[in-house]
Parts: sequence; C-alpha cells; structure tokens
Amino acid sequence: MIRIRSPQDLGAGLLFLAIGGAGVLIGQDLAFGTARRMGPGFFPTIISALIMLIGVLVALRGIAIAGPPLERTPVRPLVMVLLSVLALGLLLTEIGLFPAALVFVLVAAHARRRPAIVETLVFGLLMTAAIVALFIFGLSKPLPLFGGA
Repeated sequence: MIRIRSPQDLGAGLLFLAIGGAGVLIGQDLAFGTARRMGPGFFPTIISALIMLIGVLVALRGIAIAGPPLERTPVRPLVMVLLSVLALGLLLTEIGLFPAALVFVLVAAHARRRPAIVETLVFGLLMTAAIVALFIFGLSKPLPLFGGA
C-alpha cells in the first residue's frame, strides 16, 4: 500500500496533472506540426505535457517526502470573488462600467470577514477610477460609463 507523506504535494501534483491533461485534450483538434514547421497545437501541447510532468514529480514528492497535511480551504473568499466577477459580467451592459466596477470591488471586499466601510469605499472608488481609466481611456474600449448601451 502506498503511504501518502505529504497530502499538499500530492494534491498539487494531481491538480497539475488535471490542468495539463485538460490542455492536451483541448489541443487535440489543433494541428501539431513538427519542430521545424510548428502547427497551432505544438506549443500548447508541449506546455501542457510539461505541466503534466511537473504534476507527476510533485505527486511523487508527496509520496516520498513528509510534508504538512491539507489545510481547510476557506470558502468565503472563493465565493465572494466569484460572485463579484459574475456581478461585473451581468451588470456591465445594464448599468455601465463605473457602477458595475464599483459593485465588483465592493462585493470582492467582502471576502474578508469584516471589511472596513470607509476603507472599502475609498479603495472601491480608486479601483473603479483605475478600471475606467484602463478600459475606456487606455484600451479605448467602447463601454458605456453609466447606463446600458
């Protein structure tokens, strides 16, 4: 029977294997080509295979070398960040970039247990201004600033 000595390394190795495997599977429809005449699938497939190799090495390390146990995954930050991205995507065309970006930052701030209200509002306004400057002025994206398009 195999004894797992480092669950964190084994878990990370399996995650690398899954990501690399997904990359290889997704890239199967792309022409691979040769080293001299690389196709569009050459680089993604090679990188995905290297990620899988790293996954094997890290997983083997988890079996061979003692390490710390798995830590409890905090759910609140994951949920709040995902909700903030979802809110941005749903609200962007409905209420415009400025209010949607502000909602994005304010919802993401609740990944912490007790976000400071003033600090969160100031940070939210500064980040919203930076997002508006980047997308509208820096990248010249045709996004409505306020209100739907």
